Order: sequence, then C-alpha cells, then structure tokens
Amino acid sequence: PKGKIKLNPEESLSFTGDTVAYCLYAYVTSQSLLKRATSSDFQFCDSFSKLGTLEERALALNIVQLPEVIKMSAAKYDPSLLAEHILKLAHSFHNYYGKEKIICEDSEISKERLALVSTFAESMKWALSLLGIDVLDEM
Repeated sequence: PKGKIKLNPEESLSFTGDTVAYCLYAYVTSQSLLKRATSSDFQFCDSFSKLGTLEERALALNIVQLPEVIKMSAAKYDPSLLAEHILKLAHSFHNYYGKEKIICEDSEISKERLALVSTFAESMKWALSLLGIDVLDEM
C-alpha cells in the first residue's frame, strides 16, 4: 500500500464509498438484472453498436482496461493498482445503472445493455478473484 490503512469495521461494511461491500453490491446488482432478463426471455447479443452514452462508454472503457491493469499490478507487485481499478469499475457500473434503464422498451438496446452488464459481471468476478475475494449471489 502507498499509505497506512486504518480499518473501521462500520465503514468497511458500507455499501457506499470505497469498500469491498460496494464492489460486491455492484456485482450482485448485475446478477439480479441478468436473472430478471433471463426469466423474461431476453437474449444476449455480442454487439454494442447501439450503445454510446457517456455512462456506457465509461463502463466499457473500464472493462477494456482491466487486463492491462492486471499486468501492471503483477509486474509492479502492487495489488493496490488492481484494487483501485476494481473500485473504478464498480463506480462506473453504479453510475451506469443509476442513469440508464437497462431493460427498456427497445429490445435491441436492452440486449446490448444486458450484454454490457454481463461483461461487467464476468470482469468484476475475475478481478475480485485475483485478490482472493469471492463474489456473492445476493446480499
């Protein structure tokens, strides 16, 4: 770590701010969306051609940057780089989820948004596992 870490048990369990709980909550929220979609006969797609809002682009960019951050974190023996990026990823997902209606009237946009959410979920699960953190199905 780049500085001293003070553990406050109350803050560490908060669903807001820079905590593991906040990151896990982003993952659980994505899983809830995906379950709702699969129970509604939505099909996922492998294209993102209809997406382009600022929030969609920010989330996609954080996902795309993850492999490079992992390489850099490993090369520098500095897991805090990965932890910081995981927080960025969670922030961008929460921002996206708060501003966009993922499942909407336009089924094509919904399919692409759900594909982005699915990609986020897999990326978050992978990144957290590299830090030894297991994801939860619900909170």
